[in-house]
Amino acid sequence: MQGLPPSMDLPADLKPWIDVNLPTEIKTSVFELLDKADLKQARLVSSSWYPLATRLLFDRVYISPKSLDIEVFMECVRHPVIKESIKEIIYDVTYFDASVSLREYLFKLKNEVFLTFWSKPIEKPSHPFHHFINQSQSEDCDKDELYHAFENEAFIIEGYRVWQEYAYQGQDYMEKGFLMELLRRGLRDFSRLSSLAVKDGLFGENLNETGLIDRSTLCCKYSGSPVLRSWNPLHARPSSDNTAENVDWHFRKLTSALTETDKRLESLRLLSHEYSSTIPLMTLQSATAGSTLLSESIRAYSNLRSFAFRVSASRTEDYKSREALGMLPRLLGEMHSLNHLDLSIFRPASESSEHWTYEQVFPQYPYTILPNLVSLNISGFSIKAVDFIDLLLVRLPRLRDLTFFLVELLEGSWEGVIEMLSQSGKLEALRLPGLYESTHKGGHGFAFGTIDSDYTADDFIHDVMDYILNRRGRHPCLPQGCEPSAAMGYFWTLIPDEHVGRWTKRHKDFGVTCPPDPGSIVPLTPRRRP
Repeated sequence: MQGLPPSMDLPADLKPWIDVNLPTEIKTSVFELLDKADLKQARLVSSSWYPLATRLLFDRVYISPKSLDIEVFMECVRHPVIKESIKEIIYDVTYFDASVSLREYLFKLKNEVFLTFWSKPIEKPSHPFHHFINQSQSEDCDKDELYHAFENEAFIIEGYRVWQEYAYQGQDYMEKGFLMELLRRGLRDFSRLSSLAVKDGLFGENLNETGLIDRSTLCCKYSGSPVLRSWNPLHARPSSDNTAENVDWHFRKLTSALTETDKRLESLRLLSHEYSSTIPLMTLQSATAGSTLLSESIRAYSNLRSFAFRVSASRTEDYKSREALGMLPRLLGEMHSLNHLDLSIFRPASESSEHWTYEQVFPQYPYTILPNLVSLNISGFSIKAVDFIDLLLVRLPRLRDLTFFLVELLEGSWEGVIEMLSQSGKLEALRLPGLYESTHKGGHGFAFGTIDSDYTADDFIHDVMDYILNRRGRHPCLPQGCEPSAAMGYFWTLIPDEHVGRWTKRHKDFGVTCPPDPGSIVPLTPRRRP
């Protein structure tokens, strides 16, 4: 079907085949196997194929305070078929800084050229941009010389004009309320809408695609939003270094729009990309009890089934108090329908040795939280080993899929956590990136002594995952000569003697069986396997 002419006159004996009266479900199943190029042709074949192919082709739309994205979003809202096809909105909050000077703009482009072309000069330069590439790659490149050599080149002047145009255009759309009015209309009219993603790292993906540029024609095929697909590869792009004020504005306006339209989404991703900005701490802390932002957030997000969220603190913000993460624990406590949670929480770089605490992140009451959560991906927090086991096995009763990174055990050992997870048999999927670098027992390294050239970090993580998921073999940290059953000692050393009875009974009430107490087994320490 690839390349079928749009206005092709079909022979009379083929027309009945085109209009064959198959059930819609079967036609849809066939169309789902087609790529976008074929779907574009299929929707031109007949009036019966048009809506089926269109619904699959236009299931996502972008919105941002940029004119081209605005125009396309408006057309989708107006189109009778497309507006019934949209399932996801990508909300691009990328920030064009109007204060950037021509000189700063030129050096932004220089840095992009260095990242994109990786010191591969153009052998036969035929365009001023070719010379810009070659000079930018030079090890002895002088910034002043580069600026004076190219400040009046057309691709620099035009690129800077476009940058400024988007900067002032964005301010205008936001200040006059046009952006939010259009978003509210989309939330009301996209009847199949179930997912929304707030992003600001899209231009970084666009820059990566520039690596495939045709060096002779300087043409590049981009993906993404209308603005990104039409981006001139000779122009500099904004980074994801968004301002806290800009992100705060978009979060508040989005929350209000969802509340006003009473739109119930199933999935929300808030700046969840690794290299994007994050929700400012000041935004979470401003949602105090009784505030409009807190009540609107609970109403807008409490029915989500999937939630991805990143937050970090600046060095000047208060991140040590128990209420430092503001409304986050309260919001998680209201998400009774949530199935998937992806939570990345980081402190300032200057405080990288510390993490957010269990009490700051999760609500402490009621005891059972997120009753329908199946999948948890969490990074950047600290917790006692006993509380971590309690959270994973009891407080999150339906949890089956776990990923964690940069989790610090304030008390207790990872050996005990690994043993209890294996004994429980609860998890069906597990990912442990960087486990060997984790700390426990109040800041001590966990598995540094187990790793060498013969037994790598990947080997260790593989053995841990196999032991937990398949419940076979011996504990990866057991010294040679110990019986496999001795690993139960790792678990029981976590529980203070005075709390053993109460802790065991509580877990039994929730259907979690604790391993038998081995009694005389002494605490064990991890050692490298021979």
